[in-house]
Amino acid sequence: MKWSWKLGTVAGIGLYVHGTFLLLLGWVGLSHWIAGGSAAAALAGVGFVLALFACAGRSSATAARRAARSWEPSFHLTRNLRAARAAAAWLFTVRE
Repeated sequence: MKWSWKLGTVAGIGLYVHGTFLLLLGWVGLSHWIAGGSAAAALAGVGFVLALFACAGRSSATAARRAARSWEPSFHLTRNLRAARAAAAWLFTVRE
């Protein structure tokens, strides 16, 4: 992973950040700055995206720990993947 940097390890699982995630944060911050006209609006937008990714990361880490502990497929990991697919399908559908 050329564009990834390791932030640390949590419960034996490597935690990496990809360069494109930083681009995403920059884009969200800039778009909120332009729309809201203030640094507070930009920070609110970036904070919201970070909160979303933190929740998803925590949920995935919990599911991975459960799966490693029980040696069975995790219901939560499967549910999260299905929800992510559904969200992506909704997000990228063409609407008129």
